[in-house]
Amino acid sequence: MRYLMTIATLLFSATAYGGEQVDKRIDADRAGEVVVDIMRGDVDVKTWDKSEVHVEGELDDATREFVFKRSGDKVLIKVEVDDGFFNKNWGTDDTNLTIHIPEDSFFEGAGVSTDFDINGVKGGVRVNSVSGRIDIDTVHKEIDVETVSGDVTVTDSEGKMSLSTVSGDIEAFVNAIHFDAATVSGDVEAEIGTSDIVDLSSVSGDLELDFTLADDGRVDATTVSGDVKLTFGNKIINARFDIDTGPGGDIRNSITKHKPERSFIGSENVNFKSGNGDGSVELETMSGSIEIMQ
Repeated sequence: MRYLMTIATLLFSATAYGGEQVDKRIDADRAGEVVVDIMRGDVDVKTWDKSEVHVEGELDDATREFVFKRSGDKVLIKVEVDDGFFNKNWGTDDTNLTIHIPEDSFFEGAGVSTDFDINGVKGGVRVNSVSGRIDIDTVHKEIDVETVSGDVTVTDSEGKMSLSTVSGDIEAFVNAIHFDAATVSGDVEAEIGTSDIVDLSSVSGDLELDFTLADDGRVDATTVSGDVKLTFGNKIINARFDIDTGPGGDIRNSITKHKPERSFIGSENVNFKSGNGDGSVELETMSGSIEIMQ
């Protein structure tokens, strides 16, 4: 009998109605994957030392089906909604869920106008949202985030990180051995500890980074009209610097005495070696300013 009950739990899936309260549990692999797919609402992800996933909260008023099931080492949580124009519940209360998962899990989230708050996940995080806000705290191993207009904030986390927005801002206060941040019109402000690889890009957004570059590390940063400001925590920076601007751009070098050269069309460039030159720093903008300092 106990065996049959376990099988039933693993295959659990539910039909639910709009506005319904849920309080469900399912057994889970301690180092498995938890996938959440919710079109709109708030998702608060917390971790614990139990081998189960617990979901509680309220479903969207337009909910057609609530899916909560396990397949192998993966647990799926999905809220399907009726999104038709004539749905009388469209535009009312959204889904609001708190989800507890095993702390060694890998978490994957997807949504449209869904806000994610994710805390304590040790197995890594991948989130994709359109207009939702994404807050990540105390996450280890790997973080991969993509959003269009939502802001991204990552704190007290470590590992490899890739953060991307279109118009949203990115803030990160982390220890990232590999840090990749890309935006179109949003700003990037980050303190990332010691890093081997840094890739930054924007169109009109500003890029501001405070970090320590590993001895053979690499930095690439590009903008069109956005400003770039890099503050190095190194006592000695071991890297070759190659910095260029287009017409209207300007360079401010507070690390060495090397001064930028200015062309007849108004572009600037400066190239120099610091320390043993094992690493590389390549910075480029069309009309923004570039500042490097210690």
